[in-house]
Amino acid sequence: MTAHSKGILSSSDGPIVLALLGVFACVVIFVFTFRSRRKNGPPSLPDKIPFVSNTYFFLLHTSKFFRKTREALGNKTLAKWHLGRRTVYIINGQKNVQSLLRASPHVDSEAFMLVAMRNSWNIPEADVQRFVRDKSGRLKTPNPGTDSVRYSQRYWANVRRLYDDYLAKPRHAAALATKFIQVFSKRLDAFPLGEWAATSVFAFIKDHMSEAAITSLQGSRRLIVAPDTAELYREYERHAFRLLWGVPRLLIPEAYRAMDEFHASSEKYLQSAWKNFEWDGPDAESDWEPHFGSRFSRELARWIKESGLSQQAANGFFSAILLQLNADAVPITAWMLMHLIRDQELFLAVRDEVMGVFSTDPSSTRLNPMLDRAKLVKLPLLQAVYAETLRLHVSFIAMRQTKSDLDFDGRKIDKGSWVQAVTAISHLDEAAWARDGHPASEFWPGRHLTYRQERDEYGKLRQVVEFSLSDSAGAFFPFGGGTGICPGRNFAKQEILMACAVIIAKFDIEPVEWINHDGSPSEREAREDEKYSGTGSMLPDRDMKILWKRLW
Repeated sequence: MTAHSKGILSSSDGPIVLALLGVFACVVIFVFTFRSRRKNGPPSLPDKIPFVSNTYFFLLHTSKFFRKTREALGNKTLAKWHLGRRTVYIINGQKNVQSLLRASPHVDSEAFMLVAMRNSWNIPEADVQRFVRDKSGRLKTPNPGTDSVRYSQRYWANVRRLYDDYLAKPRHAAALATKFIQVFSKRLDAFPLGEWAATSVFAFIKDHMSEAAITSLQGSRRLIVAPDTAELYREYERHAFRLLWGVPRLLIPEAYRAMDEFHASSEKYLQSAWKNFEWDGPDAESDWEPHFGSRFSRELARWIKESGLSQQAANGFFSAILLQLNADAVPITAWMLMHLIRDQELFLAVRDEVMGVFSTDPSSTRLNPMLDRAKLVKLPLLQAVYAETLRLHVSFIAMRQTKSDLDFDGRKIDKGSWVQAVTAISHLDEAAWARDGHPASEFWPGRHLTYRQERDEYGKLRQVVEFSLSDSAGAFFPFGGGTGICPGRNFAKQEILMACAVIIAKFDIEPVEWINHDGSPSEREAREDEKYSGTGSMLPDRDMKILWKRLW
């Protein structure tokens, strides 16, 4: 962490973190126990050693902290706790979470991005300050009072423009999806037709889906120039949560080593791309080429250089973007497949649905492996399985910082406080999710489906199944919300649904047994690996061994 780091845990918080081991605990208690409290402030979470215990559990035993918090909250709407010296409020309840995530002049979603830049992206402070000074916002129209800011100095808006123009627009999204499914399908087609073969779900998805995602986003040359990219990426992802919150290097040297190695991999890739790509050549306007990969990556690299940001900043941005756009894809795809494979009735129902999105060659009875992406992302049952998988297997914290004192459900929240909504609480809220005898803790895609009757062309009534999240506002936010919502969520959804659809359509699959990641038999099924709690999608701590047979 740099000397100028001003994250959630700043450099001056090092003694407090070390107090987790018992040092300075008495000093911390003395300083903070007698701090005055507002009479109408929210209740505090239990903290055995004030300002120490909750910090310790949040940073080092995050899942346990969330479970304790869920129990302590009960039906309360919010509670206060302290992360180091920072006051943090946890929000509970659909209405409250929805209010927090909604864009508001009273909360700042960019402050948390600055924390990420400093701590886990390792952006130099001089570059971070460019974003700090930019008060014009992310939208095309600048915030009131900032009309005089030159567009070249609107850093937030430029990053938003790059995402909107080169990632979200149909042409570029289609190019990314096409390249992804080409690379991924090639790996599937290596299995011989009509022959049963053994594999394991998570290991296969981890290796081959990562390759396809990296190639489609940042080019095939990245895996040649830096062949250990996927391995370094997974190690960086494993430590992302503790890096994000600014735990000092002294306490987690392996996390900082993982960050440094992955950023060095990004630098190697970027230097090669800049050296070998012909900016005036035939690929100058292409949707994809092997050096930078997607048009988005190429335009981002160009903007970083033209804006005067440093090489270290470029390394951080490209490492973070790979994490942002792909962190959910691999584990969610693996979880979806494992849920489907263990429930063969559901597997066959989803297969019947996805077969309708594949085109056929009129001159042949065999299916063409190309699929209609527009139809795929609208399939109701597949979407329900996807949403239910996100609900149960994403551990995400939406953070905002208050710009002024706020009254929240009659409780006072001070200016400068951090307010957080946690999926580990909201996604398991019985009031929001329990349906027809299916508790919130159970995997049941039916909670996202609605049914209605309509007449067909012959006047006969038929049942129509529709996917719906209409009652989930404030209870379902796997990608965040408002202006801070994950910009890569649509691409991630396409990746996940395409990978699942191709596998389900192409293979007969039979479950064999649960195994440990070293291949040995497991005495139980997969659970979430708690090391990833708070980082996004939770990886499975076990794998599923299967037999599958390629049909076409």
